[in-house]
Amino acid sequence: MLKQQRIITHTHMNIAQHKIQLAQRILSTEDKQIIKAIELIFTQEDDHCEITDDQKPELDKRLKDIESGKAKFYTWDQAKKIIRKKSKK
Repeated sequence: MLKQQRIITHTHMNIAQHKIQLAQRILSTEDKQIIKAIELIFTQEDDHCEITDDQKPELDKRLKDIESGKAKFYTWDQAKKIIRKKSKK
């Protein structure tokens, strides 16, 4: 019941209130696993890949090819066959 009550409470809070509540819980915990889990979340968030100005035109071209039907798609099995065939040459 407590878990359900927390979920309901969070839906009525704004983001600032929610962040404060989470920060308070983090500060009060002594559980190393919780701290490691939180650290992992932020590490993964930091690992998001940014697109450089040099990459954007290539990605735009590929998207245009997909939208126009020019792009070719392969199943994993088809891709393996193509790679194996090319590697034998």
